[in-house]
Amino acid sequence: MNVKARPDPDSPKLKRNRTQLEEQIGANFSRVVPSEGFVHYETSRQDTCYDGANNWKHMDGFAHRCTLLVTNFYGLDGDFRKNMLDFERALFAAGWHSNIHDMAWTLTQYDAAAQSSHAIDRLPNPYPYYDGRFTLDICWKERVLRAYSI
Repeated sequence: MNVKARPDPDSPKLKRNRTQLEEQIGANFSRVVPSEGFVHYETSRQDTCYDGANNWKHMDGFAHRCTLLVTNFYGLDGDFRKNMLDFERALFAAGWHSNIHDMAWTLTQYDAAAQSSHAIDRLPNPYPYYDGRFTLDICWKERVLRAYSI
């Protein structure tokens, strides 16, 4: 088995690569977030490194891997349906795509839930979007939590 030795996560080269990756993620995402309607609240980063499993039973094919997850928290006011469809149009114009259903299909679930006064975070999230290198996952959350009883 010929796998590379574990890199040093604190090496200048790896730190520079992570910084470049985070800048690319930010640049890709900033091209698609409409300036109207969306309010940026916070950004969270999860930078994780882990060992691959390479033995007689399992072969990951890598000795060590690092991943960077950047989560942006946005709120929006106004017409939810229109804002989300505009957001998806901006995604498509920037070269992103979805492999399964588009936002219009997802919003049919929203329309049904809105008529029955369900909170948005009880709805299925849209399917991920891809631009070749990055994946964009959208998760719904209510601004104000509601109490429900069964």
